[in-house]
Amino acid sequence: MSIQGVPYSGCGYSLSTSGPYWPAGEYSSIHEDLCYLLLSFAQDNAGRALNQYVSDDRLVMLQAAVATGTALELAAKAALVKVAPSLICERSHTDSLLHLSGKGELAGSSALDIKTIGGLEAVRLCKRLFKTTSGISDNCVQGVLRVRHAALHAALVHRDELRIATADSIRIVDQLASEIGADRGSFWKGNLGLVDKLIGEHQAIVAHIVAAKIQAAKEQVTSITTALSPGLASVVLAKRSRRLSSSDHEEPVFCPVCRQEAWLICGVDKSEPQPDDSDDECSVVTSTAWPFSFECSVCGLNLEESELQEFDFPEEIELEPEYFLRRG
Repeated sequence: MSIQGVPYSGCGYSLSTSGPYWPAGEYSSIHEDLCYLLLSFAQDNAGRALNQYVSDDRLVMLQAAVATGTALELAAKAALVKVAPSLICERSHTDSLLHLSGKGELAGSSALDIKTIGGLEAVRLCKRLFKTTSGISDNCVQGVLRVRHAALHAALVHRDELRIATADSIRIVDQLASEIGADRGSFWKGNLGLVDKLIGEHQAIVAHIVAAKIQAAKEQVTSITTALSPGLASVVLAKRSRRLSSSDHEEPVFCPVCRQEAWLICGVDKSEPQPDDSDDECSVVTSTAWPFSFECSVCGLNLEESELQEFDFPEEIELEPEYFLRRG
């Protein structure tokens, strides 16, 4: 199976070959082919999900449920492996880290025993690395994985939830495959038209939801200020501004509706301590905040992660560095 734009050696090696190779059916593939191995199987599962998810047959729907979640997880891991294979390693599992670092011959267990991070963690890490994927919401990813887990572990599937999950999975897989460099026509083959339709429908739904939220927020402002003079209205609106939620970081911004202070709710990614160039006795930790929702206590405008892209909000925020005295 060929995916245009994704490097692949195309060479098979005997399963008895020693060195950093990955089991790939009858043969083994070289270490550098892992991104392709992951993405090609993601492609296969995504195509299967698209062809099966509208079936009325329970067994076919179960297969589609497993395929749609598997496509999402493997596409995310393929994107991470393209940056650095060790990114998909389950933390503190030494043998897995050796295999993923190209030192599999030093591991005490087979490559088939490697332990990797879960699908949600993989997508979250992709969102930190690739700006084009920052609008993927945790809720969508969790919904896709929930549908897969129910099918895989309990043989349960719900028709409507499967259809929602498949549309979300296909949209996310498309973003991840494009980030890796796969040609969309080559990746989706005869399904590209259907994929574009699913993406367009999602974008239209998001736009309609945001428009409805904006209208409701405007009506809230009108109900507060309708009997007030312009000067007094400004004072009253400003006094209503306050934080509603707590998170790793809340970034103050102006609300696009009422123009009062509101907040982006963020997660924070901290770097490992690094030597401070300006002080030999100190270490510095840098932090980046990643907005995942928006809240305004004044007009009531609340936005989810996938809706933030409808506005000119920052996709990431560099926070003030923290300094620590080095030990010893």
